[in-house]
Amino acid sequence: MLSELTSAGSLAEAPDSILIAAGKRGQVSIFDVLVERYQARVFSVAFRITGNREDAEDVVQQSFQNAFVHLHTFAGKSSFATWLTRIAINEALMLRRSIAIAST
Repeated sequence: MLSELTSAGSLAEAPDSILIAAGKRGQVSIFDVLVERYQARVFSVAFRITGNREDAEDVVQQSFQNAFVHLHTFAGKSSFATWLTRIAINEALMLRRSIAIAST
């Protein structure tokens, strides 16, 4: 089915479920689409928790990295956006904790 979505425009319009299935099969081209689709959302969550642009950008990068490394564990019980947001929240909270520990 992904073979029908060869153009960049088609990929950008593909539903998450198709992109996730392709990603689980190792098709790396979908990752750019998912980053483009969810980067602003993840940054917003990260910034609200960290209160710092640079830290939020670090959280975004780490969140997407973790999501892609662990994509095979995504079971689809929630939406990909929800799963990714939870990863970002966890990353932001871990960063805050590490900063708090380092400053004591």
